[in-house]
Amino acid sequence: MNAGSTRFMLKPADSRAKKTNVQVLDRETFDTLLREYPVKGEADNRIAAAHEGNSHAKPVTGSLLNLNAKHWIQPNVAVSWDDKTWTPAPSGREYLLLVENMQNFLRADETIDFLRTHCGVDIDQAHLLLGYGAGNAAAKKSHGLYYAQFKKIYCLFDIDSGGFKTYDSIKKNPHLGTDTEVVHLCPDDIESRLAKSNFKLSNKERTDLAKIAEKNPELTPILLFMRKAERKLEQETYLRKES
Repeated sequence: MNAGSTRFMLKPADSRAKKTNVQVLDRETFDTLLREYPVKGEADNRIAAAHEGNSHAKPVTGSLLNLNAKHWIQPNVAVSWDDKTWTPAPSGREYLLLVENMQNFLRADETIDFLRTHCGVDIDQAHLLLGYGAGNAAAKKSHGLYYAQFKKIYCLFDIDSGGFKTYDSIKKNPHLGTDTEVVHLCPDDIESRLAKSNFKLSNKERTDLAKIAEKNPELTPILLFMRKAERKLEQETYLRKES
């Protein structure tokens, strides 16, 4: 469609006015124009946004959190259909360990043991759930309503800017009150692990570290080790190598 074709498609009621009504002279061409350049409305949910051709403009209504525990035969799931109510409740579980990567979630026994052997967390494992929210999806605002049912949330994420940002978002979730403590975990031998890492920091990540330290001073020791080694760490390295 060329620019001049609109002259034969639309007829203004007043050609001199800044704003005026128009009459559609060529409905077929006009409909083609609307299909090529759809009008963006005020979609208030993902489905409505999808009909406007931009589903990613709105978040999914509802959410899932994959759950595992030591010696479980298979994982379970907690679900919120409306971003308000979560079922089932974590009855009898006081602690939640969140991981960023599926491999650590699937190897639940090994991941949970890692808390005691390398992170100094020695709690009754019968009171611990392992949660996986697919990367930073664990930081969704509505997840805070589920997290608020726990006494303590342990965050065992990648030692990189992405993992730190997810931790920061969870810590600042408006649904979490003073009754729920959010704790960032890393191995007690993090300095030697970073020294052996093949995962280099990018220039942007070096810049990000300063901002992260300002917002989360409790992470400063880890960030200093990262700066010294010029490395970051993926949490899958906490697992034993498969033969």
